[in-house]
Amino acid sequence: MKHESEAVRGRPSQDLDQRLLTVAREILEREGLEALTLRAAARAAGVSHMAPYRHYASKDELLAAVAESGFAAMIGAMDDTAGKRPDKAGRIECLGMAYVLFAIENPSLYRLMFGCNLPKRTRFPKLIEAGNLALERCARVLESEGHKRSAGEPQATPKDIALWSLLHGLASLTIDSLVDSPNPQSPNLRKEVQAVLASWSPTAH
Repeated sequence: MKHESEAVRGRPSQDLDQRLLTVAREILEREGLEALTLRAAARAAGVSHMAPYRHYASKDELLAAVAESGFAAMIGAMDDTAGKRPDKAGRIECLGMAYVLFAIENPSLYRLMFGCNLPKRTRFPKLIEAGNLALERCARVLESEGHKRSAGEPQATPKDIALWSLLHGLASLTIDSLVDSPNPQSPNLRKEVQAVLASWSPTAH
């Protein structure tokens, strides 16, 4: 137990939590979902196999936390594009490119975020909230184009969902190599993404 006690005493429990999330994402992308277990995360983090249970009661809880961190990272990537293009089409293109590139750079994480590996997601309210925030970014880019939400309007409008559906579908097709090779530096890929996004008009939905 010396190894664990050094890790726990040497840094706060919150740091251990972040370290577990970091190594879990690394395992996920490098070895796949099947390889990601609490024991594997503990081994990669350099702590005893019991240490992760300070934060996660099960593998599903760890997976939910990893997926939640993925949404946070994706939202950050989309937020970084805010204000880069003042025109309507440009804002959608920037948001969409950030979304698709995130999926390409983190394919296993992206599949976990949106896949069926976490049954009964309602067990994880923070994950649900993180997903809703991603949808909110679609709503925000539409609102900034003059789509003002009324007080009685639902949180997610058909236009919001239409844009998110486009981005999600394009990202999924891309990482599965059904649109282009999943290379974020490929000029053909960027042209394909730009062409698809340019063809979408919020006024048509």
